[in-house]
Amino acid sequence: MEELRKKYEELFAEYEIPQTLKKLMDFEEEYGEETYSQSFCLLVEKDFYENYFDSEDEEDIKKYEKFIKVFASADGTGGVYAFWLSEGKQDLEQAPIVGYGSEGDIRIVAKNLKELLHLLSFDVEIADGCAYKDDEYYEESPNRPAFIKWLKKEFDIDPVEDEDAIEIIVDEAQEMYQYDFMEWHKQFEEIECEFNTAPIFIEKPVKDFNLQNIANLIYQPLDSAAVQETLSQLNCPSTAGKEKRDEFAIISEEIGLEFQFERIESEYNPDDKLILRLIIINYNCPYSLPFGLHFTDSLAQIGKKIGKPADYQFPDDEELRAWKLQNIAGQDYEFNITFEDSDNFIGIEKLTISD
Repeated sequence: MEELRKKYEELFAEYEIPQTLKKLMDFEEEYGEETYSQSFCLLVEKDFYENYFDSEDEEDIKKYEKFIKVFASADGTGGVYAFWLSEGKQDLEQAPIVGYGSEGDIRIVAKNLKELLHLLSFDVEIADGCAYKDDEYYEESPNRPAFIKWLKKEFDIDPVEDEDAIEIIVDEAQEMYQYDFMEWHKQFEEIECEFNTAPIFIEKPVKDFNLQNIANLIYQPLDSAAVQETLSQLNCPSTAGKEKRDEFAIISEEIGLEFQFERIESEYNPDDKLILRLIIINYNCPYSLPFGLHFTDSLAQIGKKIGKPADYQFPDDEELRAWKLQNIAGQDYEFNITFEDSDNFIGIEKLTISD
């Protein structure tokens, strides 16, 4: 561990090693690597930028490694966690944590190191910002109980109990830092690290706008204030002259969203108005999907996140929390999601995924 301390001192250079990290080093020295949270251990990875991005630009490498400080492993296949020191930020204790997944995902996962420790108490890999614990196959890390006691004693942190709690912690961190991180990263490479709760960004994020809010517009009439304001914010083409049609679509090319309207005869639409019936999300849409899925996920990742085989069909009595969206088309595979309304949430009736 003394060798690791020296490596950290060299890595952090002018920055002080965070007290939280020092305490974690002492804990790991006593209990061992990868024994208290799945696949996690402290490390220093030299030449990270050069290896991860296959870069030979020495100036870029130096600049990147000035602001990105890799300090721990995140999964068993090469993923890592790093501090992000944005321009002017000097305190590693409060620096946001970036997860670099072994399959190329890059995203903010925690506001700071203590929040990352909180996430690690769930004892699963979370480099991609999502967590799934299969009770049938899960084996608790041997020193997790000691880790949980240590967290409580040192930081008054209680363990995370379920995936929903993980999602809340990651979502809050991403709302605070993800957009700025993506903008900063453009000087090196544009990354497809989308939000778990994705705000729309045209020229800049629009406050309180996200995919969930847009999804809630389904079944609202075209002339409603909510629909009109949304279309305007998304720079969608004008609806003028289309009000007399029985059905039509409005497409936002730069965002990859398509809104399909249809005239519906029902007791809920006595004025025979055009109603938003369907939202199609295309590959270039900068959003996360239900269950923390991303368009760039492999079929194996999809199965892991939803906890079902890719071709699984949900029986009628099985419900999952999801957004009210349908026919989500990806680049190499297609999602077809059929939804059923319930009193408190929208459940999935059937989900099929295919190449």
